[in-house]
Amino acid sequence: MKRLNLIPKAGDGKTFPAKGFFFGKPGLNIILIAGVFLAVLIASNYVLNRQYKWKLAKAKNQSEAAKVQLSRLQTRQLSLSKEYDSLSKKKSLVDAKLEYLKLAKRDKPGELSQALVYLPTLIPDEIWINKLLVSRDGVVLNGSTLNNQAVSKFMDGLNASSKFKGSNFNFTKKSEVGDTTLYNFEIATHIAQ
Repeated sequence: MKRLNLIPKAGDGKTFPAKGFFFGKPGLNIILIAGVFLAVLIASNYVLNRQYKWKLAKAKNQSEAAKVQLSRLQTRQLSLSKEYDSLSKKKSLVDAKLEYLKLAKRDKPGELSQALVYLPTLIPDEIWINKLLVSRDGVVLNGSTLNNQAVSKFMDGLNASSKFKGSNFNFTKKSEVGDTTLYNFEIATHIAQ
């Protein structure tokens, strides 16, 4: 049988070149490893970039949807606010009317209606009543006349009647309408009890 000696000879001082992974040259192996590493790095960055772009697009879509929803909610809130204001005004008017009715005297409910029925008998023919305000405290009459003396006569008639007392002028205003002088006035009076 033949024996093989696999140990190199040590006498001549030469070293055997190391074989590389693929090509036998160590510099080329390093470049190849660096190239593979860069390719993996670039591929992973590309994948991460795609994921971030997808997440960014999704976030933009959600943001746009949220803006549309916010706009709808703001419009609805404005509508509800206007409706609330309208209902609040109506409620305050109803509450004021209810309070007035509660404060009206219950023992003599006909005093006010009797006084208002009696009022036209006291108004002179030269006076026009433009506005009549009735409150718990009394009656305010706004009117017009061509004769300022008729206003004094009307006020004297109110004070002399059994239905009204404490009448006084709030104001008298003179105005010219063409060639005619018109007197606008306001009288406040109280209903006698």
